[in-house]
Amino acid sequence: MRPLIVIHRGISGHRSVAATQAQLGGVASFLEVDLDVSKDGVVFVLHDPRVKLFIIREPYLLKKGKIKKKAHQLLFSEIQELFPSAIKFSELIKEIPPSQLLCELKSYTAYKGVIHILHRMHPEVFHMLRFISFSMRALAEVKNIDPRIYCSYIATSAGDDKRFHFTVRGRHIRECVVHGIEEISGHWLAFRPKAITAAHQAGLKVGIGQLNTRRAIHYAEKNGVEVWYTDDVKYVEKDIDL
Repeated sequence: MRPLIVIHRGISGHRSVAATQAQLGGVASFLEVDLDVSKDGVVFVLHDPRVKLFIIREPYLLKKGKIKKKAHQLLFSEIQELFPSAIKFSELIKEIPPSQLLCELKSYTAYKGVIHILHRMHPEVFHMLRFISFSMRALAEVKNIDPRIYCSYIATSAGDDKRFHFTVRGRHIRECVVHGIEEISGHWLAFRPKAITAAHQAGLKVGIGQLNTRRAIHYAEKNGVEVWYTDDVKYVEKDIDL
């Protein structure tokens, strides 16, 4: 069975909307985008290495007399001035079909604001979106609004307990089942074969990331992983039967 390919790191300074459209028209099925909301209530997409934990640090804000600010403490116009690659969600869905968007909710962002603004402002597309997060609380918020929405839980990261988890464990799988999450995901090195088997037996799909090397891709193939996350489709297109 052909795996679903997700373009990780979404729209960014080095990847334009046009370039992404081309990749989605070929091998890739979904585009992963990081969402946050500005002070004036604009949900936007931004993936920039200069933004750490969605805190914009100096020297980008020194001219405004600030050392650091979280994104939701700035107007969208200020964010876009600092990061021209920032795109309003409302503009993105004019270019990319909502059904091909995998929206990442960061636990340290105002994710509740993101979810409820999207639901209120774009009810016609909200049910088409997919969501991914290392916060089970964020995904539970989505499921409370519409339990039909596909969600992926990133088990190998700092979750709601603020502790970094290096491997996928049984309790992560059980949490997904309890909350009706469809997919468990994480870095490929964190998924031992037994964990992949256990997830499948629990009725979950498995998504593994950083498939940017032959070794990682072979591991995904060997273990029957259904969802592949890669930074660029060039890494996986030779292994996909078009």
